[in-house]
Amino acid sequence: MDYTDDTCMTGFSQEQARRMRCTLQSNRPLLYQLAGPIASAVARTGTGNLNTSFTATAPRLGQSATAQAITFGTGYSAAAVYGYTGAATLPFNGYTILVDTNSAAVLQLPLQVSTIVATWTYTVPNIAALAGLPIKTQSVLFGSTFALTNAMDLVVGN
Repeated sequence: MDYTDDTCMTGFSQEQARRMRCTLQSNRPLLYQLAGPIASAVARTGTGNLNTSFTATAPRLGQSATAQAITFGTGYSAAAVYGYTGAATLPFNGYTILVDTNSAAVLQLPLQVSTIVATWTYTVPNIAALAGLPIKTQSVLFGSTFALTNAMDLVVGN
């Protein structure tokens, strides 16, 4: 841009922009990063819930994410994970439901039976429309009765 009239120094031409994009994508791919929502995972607790038994990793488009429920020492032998787009704080039988089951269902991980640590690994679809999607997850533990864990508030990121 230094070799032109001052009136042309306010922006790049289409050819200059194309050359920069091609150089970054082909020769310097580690120099740039896709912009967009940042993936996150934040724990949230509810009254009477088993506060330390559920964790989840931040979901990223096109990558694997995990959820984990610990049943050891709880008296429960199976676990499932549910995810919705809405948060809730609803008292239920001495526990607190922290996902809004009336909101859009996003995630239902199958029941893990007879385990001490139930770990699910799933692939987040590489669909740009999912970027920024909030997911409120909570695990349900089963045995002779059931219990609710803490919740994880997730955001799908790039």
